[in-house]
Amino acid sequence: GSHAHDAAVAALATCGGGGGDPGGQILVSAGGDGAIVAWERLDDKNNLNNQLGGEWQPVSKARHAHLGPVHGLAASADGSMLASVGEDGYVRVWSTPVGALGDGAASPNVKTPDVRRLTPLAERAGEDVRVGSGRAFCVEWCESVGAIAVGFESGDVAFLETDGIHPDSRGGDSLTGGDSSGSHSATLRTRGVVTAHSDAVRGLAFHAPSRRLASCGDDGAVCVHVGELPATTRWKPHGGEYARCVAWDVSSDGGATTLLSGGWD
Repeated sequence: GSHAHDAAVAALATCGGGGGDPGGQILVSAGGDGAIVAWERLDDKNNLNNQLGGEWQPVSKARHAHLGPVHGLAASADGSMLASVGEDGYVRVWSTPVGALGDGAASPNVKTPDVRRLTPLAERAGEDVRVGSGRAFCVEWCESVGAIAVGFESGDVAFLETDGIHPDSRGGDSLTGGDSSGSHSATLRTRGVVTAHSDAVRGLAFHAPSRRLASCGDDGAVCVHVGELPATTRWKPHGGEYARCVAWDVSSDGGATTLLSGGWD
């Protein structure tokens, strides 16, 4: 693949154009260099098709997305927006590139013009949510309740409102190395803050049908929260080791749901 980060890649997400079609999605990477990069593959007609085996090409770059490493990414359900969190304690929401969705008729050798850059839409500093929150390590979209959840070094999980935030419709250069600090972004409003863990929150996973949010952290605990309420279920499946990731596993028939977690054990 191509090299687009000056430090380790810390997070990946798929989002962008195609209306949910896997062939129309783009790949987004975030790194220890503070940058966020969107990638795509094009077919022989210059249309977006990431199911091909060709090399990924960077199409948009927010070089200074965060001051310090980016720790987490999460895409909205329709792929039109991306949330990021980082070492600077900020959470930012971006509009995502729509991808090269044209028919390629204009020129088979030129990418279609409907690629737009990663554009900052809204942001919030952790210190503005709760003093002492520290670094932001993970983020998750909770769209059925109109919020995003952010996990902080302090052990807090903040729920920030996403109502009224929509993808940016402006065009722009497909690849930018400028400072995307979000100085013209809206402010994400706080809906609630939960003291979820006694140490850093490392993973979040939202189950939309039941509106439950799972979290895990360096205290070794895995928790399930209902809405903005404190944990209604808490256990330590990894003993005294760190718990670093959580995910909901839904059966193929859409019936049974199981919560999975991973730890240092």
